[in-house]
Amino acid sequence: MIKIIYTTIFYFVLTLGGRSQELHEDIKVIKKKYLYDLIGDGLSEQEKNNILEKALKHSQEIKPDGSWGDIDYKSKRIASWPATGHLFNLKRMAQGYHLTQTHKTLIRNKFLLGLRHWLSKDYQSKNWYNQRLRIPHILGLVSLLMHDSLTKEENLKIYNLIKKRSALGQRARVETGANLLMFTRNNILCGILGNSPKLIKRAVVSAMSVVKTTKEEGLQSDNTFHQHGPCLHITSYGSGFSYNVSKIIWLTNGTQFEVPKNKSKLLSDFILKGQRWFFRGINPDYMCEGRSIIRTKIGFSKNMNLIKASKFMAMADPSKKELFTDFAMSLEGDSKKEGKFQGNKMFWDSAMMVHRRKDFYISVKMLAYDMLSADMTNFESNKAHYLSDGAMCIMKSGDEYRNIFPLWQWRFIPGATVETGTPKLIWKTVRTFGVRHFVGGVTNSKNGVASMNFSRGSQDGKKSGYGYQRINKNKISISAKKSWFFFDDEIICLGSAIIGRSGKPVTTTINQCYLKGTPKSSKKTDKTQWVHHDGIGYFFHGKQKISMKAEKRSGSWFNISISGKKDKITGELFRLWIDHGNSPENESYAYSLLPNIKSDKMASYKSNIKILQNTKAVQAVESFDKKLIGIVFHKPGKISLTNKINLTSSEACILLLEMIDNKIMKIFLSRPHKLKEGKTILLKINDQTVTFDLSKKIDRSISKTIEYILK
Repeated sequence: MIKIIYTTIFYFVLTLGGRSQELHEDIKVIKKKYLYDLIGDGLSEQEKNNILEKALKHSQEIKPDGSWGDIDYKSKRIASWPATGHLFNLKRMAQGYHLTQTHKTLIRNKFLLGLRHWLSKDYQSKNWYNQRLRIPHILGLVSLLMHDSLTKEENLKIYNLIKKRSALGQRARVETGANLLMFTRNNILCGILGNSPKLIKRAVVSAMSVVKTTKEEGLQSDNTFHQHGPCLHITSYGSGFSYNVSKIIWLTNGTQFEVPKNKSKLLSDFILKGQRWFFRGINPDYMCEGRSIIRTKIGFSKNMNLIKASKFMAMADPSKKELFTDFAMSLEGDSKKEGKFQGNKMFWDSAMMVHRRKDFYISVKMLAYDMLSADMTNFESNKAHYLSDGAMCIMKSGDEYRNIFPLWQWRFIPGATVETGTPKLIWKTVRTFGVRHFVGGVTNSKNGVASMNFSRGSQDGKKSGYGYQRINKNKISISAKKSWFFFDDEIICLGSAIIGRSGKPVTTTINQCYLKGTPKSSKKTDKTQWVHHDGIGYFFHGKQKISMKAEKRSGSWFNISISGKKDKITGELFRLWIDHGNSPENESYAYSLLPNIKSDKMASYKSNIKILQNTKAVQAVESFDKKLIGIVFHKPGKISLTNKINLTSSEACILLLEMIDNKIMKIFLSRPHKLKEGKTILLKINDQTVTFDLSKKIDRSISKTIEYILK
């Protein structure tokens, strides 16, 4: 509370002197904008038609007692509580009332029947989110929309319900990050209904208190988003965060409640420099969704929060209107806008690298010591254990993984090295912290290198922080050195020092996606050199035991979420993996992803890369046509490069070298995630020493251009 009061004084000392009449006029402005978004031009014609169609359907199907026959009002389910369907029906009817002249009376009368049913029954949920956030919010919206049709007592009852249930400071543990914003959203709505400047001011200030970079839940310094502990939620809770903050910015813009410019900039950067990176058209990177991965909404509907947020920011910040508009259009399916956005970026706070090109999207997610592998809340996403174990998202069309998850074999996550013969996955161990500190990446904004010293233990770790698992380092069952070299249109994936200690089979999955067409390959033996499927080539460097399977699979959403439907669904999947055998000892792998090659070119393909080293100490690759060298020093060491260059590093680090005409070398260097020792790294190139000071950028990419004439 002290923090909120202090912030209030800081932000609104000038506003407090404003005249009361002006503040009440500003509330009218905010209310007008709210209605614009609900029933005005903030909706497309298609959205208006859909709302009206559903409003009429609800009006026709409502029972005489004000309930609907297809809603289970007695359910005690925690997640996806069925009774909320009643509230959503009311909201659509309240909107539909304003979108028609012909059916106004019908919708109004049936709406009042449904609202009075809810108010009289006062349905209760066991989930605090429904009780304190969702119910008050939707009731507030319908009161705003239908205020003149409700009695004074009904409006007052709703106002008091919001004020009581969504009051700030009741339960500090849940009032963080995106959750706090939903509380403030309800309080702003309550302030509009009650014409209370004080309530709106306090809500805006509280909302802005979380619009900051933090090491806790919320917005991270690399423009990612964490919720439920240090767990990546950039396109789930992060989307809600962007929607709620952007709406407050837009609603208050030009009023005495206006949000400070530095807060607007933070959100702008989060959307454009963070969230925008994690989509291929309408499709989000599945590793960024947290437990929302199991929710079946797709495309436009799933992206609605971010589409709205981008449109709010385009109106609030005209200087970036084109960027926000392009992003919104891309999320709505405009492929031309999608192709404009390219590059490579390392998100250090979330241990993830994203590589974007016009024709494809590829990312890798790693497991850092201070990050959680995945989220599992309310028994949703109960098989997501390996979504940070070097998991990859490989998209061209964007449809490769859309709603695939009930069909997946969850130990065959693309990119992950996993024990496949272990017992049944246990939901209690989904949320597991990483074991090793060596996790990170380096980038020059076009290309990059990512690496992870990977370890996992048996599923009996002790709880540590947030109530999640911390694996016992003395019970490690699998370990590997895993690195990825993102060199334009070829991504080289290396694994070394793969050790299994449990006697179980160990595999590295290359991909598991929908089957499209007939996969092609060089040979169906352990000497397979290449495979091609759905526009992507897979080229194997050296002898490896490759397995490929095209199979029909079935499953249900209920299998991965207690709130999911039990209906059986089927689909055909393509699965490609490397078999390292039982209890591998110092095994390795090396393969390239070629997302821009046609199948008829695979047989004659000659790789333009050279694997310089793939050991437990060093992993390094040179691309001759791209004039790039990527090096991962897992510990201080030395490597011999081409042209008789010997390079020595004084510390563990990750390097990207640009070779230009054999005369100039540009070096990009990064420290692995959270390694503490030393603030300086010395690179010795033959007789020349280059010093990198990392005292202020421990795990960020820093670069130096040096003149080194090759002899």
